[in-house]
Amino acid sequence: MRKTQGTHLSTLGSFSRIRSLDLKVQVSMPSITLINICEDGGVNAALYKVTNLRAFNVTFNEVLLLWSDNKVHSRCILMYEVQFCPGLCEEEDFKRINRLNDNSLSFHFSRSLPSGTLDCKEEVIGKFRVRASDYWNRTGPFSSILHYKNVDQRH
Repeated sequence: MRKTQGTHLSTLGSFSRIRSLDLKVQVSMPSITLINICEDGGVNAALYKVTNLRAFNVTFNEVLLLWSDNKVHSRCILMYEVQFCPGLCEEEDFKRINRLNDNSLSFHFSRSLPSGTLDCKEEVIGKFRVRASDYWNRTGPFSSILHYKNVDQRH
């Protein structure tokens, strides 16, 4: 079930100057299908910064990240790249944590601890940032960095 959930992208490639378009989509049930037809804005097309990045503690070692795309100025978003860096870190220490290309405005981040671990500490404490990437692989700037400090912190 986990393999089939989430966003799946199919592309038709490029087409222009057509009068009509017939689409046939094969889906498994239940599902939701969104057909998004976009025009490449060219070299001057700019993606803007993701805003309002917030974190909500779910439980120990789990955090839900939410953000807004109201300043991105495009609906042709392929994915949002979510990056994390634990503790005190530098710009080059950020690593992508969402493995799937997903264009939803949230990400549930959790870290599993080895079985039998007694001395447990939160491993989701650190810095988060997010940026948008469009269908033409152009990326926008990263959001402001969110410092997630502990389970009592709410943004």
